[in-house]
Amino acid sequence: MTEISHVDSWDIGIMRYVLHYNEIADQIKILKNIHNGLKENGILINWNVGLENEEHQERIDKILSTNIINERLIRPGTHWDTIKERKEMFKEAGFIAEVRDEYKVEIVEMFKIRYELTDGEFKKLKSFLGDYDFAIIKITVSRKSM
Repeated sequence: MTEISHVDSWDIGIMRYVLHYNEIADQIKILKNIHNGLKENGILINWNVGLENEEHQERIDKILSTNIINERLIRPGTHWDTIKERKEMFKEAGFIAEVRDEYKVEIVEMFKIRYELTDGEFKKLKSFLGDYDFAIIKITVSRKSM
């Protein structure tokens, strides 16, 4: 997605869980490439994980960048954005974004299963995240602005 050179090729783009696996500069580059690849009046449907605020982001970042819980959780080069950052990125890329659906998902259960956490690691993760033991899933439909 960071290397696309097509211009005005697609009516629609669909993206699911792509952005947070990349650093913020690459996220913006991906969005700009998709924007360039869409035809006039094209739309992007995006399903993405985001975080509520900067404190929530700091906790997740610490888990994904250090061995605080388990080394299997370390994901270098990722960036889980806040709701505010997401709006700014889509605007910078040239999109007019409209949130169509939003809900919270408990990420500690997901991490426990995906990364095979022990009961002790699970409790430590849940305790470390506290009130922020979730992620926000947003499904947005974005129009290409001209």
